[in-house]
Amino acid sequence: MDCEAASVSPMSLAALDALENLLTEFIEHLHISQRQNIVDSFARLDFLTEGTKQPKLFQLKCLMSLLASRHVVVLMPIDLVLQANKSLRKEVKNLQAEKAEIREEVKNLRVENAEIREEIQKVRGDYEKALKANDKVLEENARLRDEAERKGIKIRNLKKENEDTCQDYELLENQLASVHSDYERLESDLAKVRDDLRELTIKHEQDIEAIRTLTLSLIPLHLRVLLDQARGKILEHLDHESWEGLCTKSNSVHQLADDIHGKLKKKNILHTPPHSAISFLCSYNNIRRAGNVAAHTAKLEDVRNAVLTQPLESIDRKYLETLFTYAYDGKEL
Repeated sequence: MDCEAASVSPMSLAALDALENLLTEFIEHLHISQRQNIVDSFARLDFLTEGTKQPKLFQLKCLMSLLASRHVVVLMPIDLVLQANKSLRKEVKNLQAEKAEIREEVKNLRVENAEIREEIQKVRGDYEKALKANDKVLEENARLRDEAERKGIKIRNLKKENEDTCQDYELLENQLASVHSDYERLESDLAKVRDDLRELTIKHEQDIEAIRTLTLSLIPLHLRVLLDQARGKILEHLDHESWEGLCTKSNSVHQLADDIHGKLKKKNILHTPPHSAISFLCSYNNIRRAGNVAAHTAKLEDVRNAVLTQPLESIDRKYLETLFTYAYDGKEL
């Protein structure tokens, strides 16, 4: 059977021994193709069972009978053929079950192999991370070593600076004693300066109070100048020489105010004061009474400042503002 076994896949030693030990009287009546079928049967069963099982003689005889389209084996009773067929079917079922178990084991082995590969990959990654971490530690150690050397140099420099500082401190103590003596002398001079400054401050406050008193005394004058300026503007617009001549044509202050206001409106004079302001101007009011005390020499800025001293919400302030605008050709406060 050596020639036939050479043309198929390699078999285990147990399968080759079983193939060689087949009965000569069984083999010698077979054709070449039948012998090749027997060799194929040995090879397939050996592959499926991984060398643990080999075909039985009666199984081979049944196989030859089936392949030759015969229902009985020569020189074998029918009951033996049926028994052999039953055993063959049982063996086939057992082989199929073993094949399924082998496939399941192979599948499990593949899963375990994949898990092992993943674990190996994970271990390899952890190992690479550990190497990187180790490199970082080495770099950090080198950096710390360099930093320690720099700090050592710095400490030595600080010690030298400390020695120099001690020497400078002694020198400063001597200078401080001298400065303290100068400070005491300056304190004495400063006390004298404070006394002089206090006297000057008192004198300055007295001067300011005098100026304020003078300014307040000029306010009525400036306001009176505003009233006279407004009356002069009315005389100019109404073509009169004097205020007394204008007043002779009216029997009362109210009539005089009506007459002036009506003529100014008729001539469309710009910035014409309201009737109440003109009535205030025509009457002998407190502003005029206080202004009669002072001279008539105030400038426009003085008059403006005088008006601004009046309470903002007072009626006098309102009249004075309109009269200021009228008397000074539309200038605003």
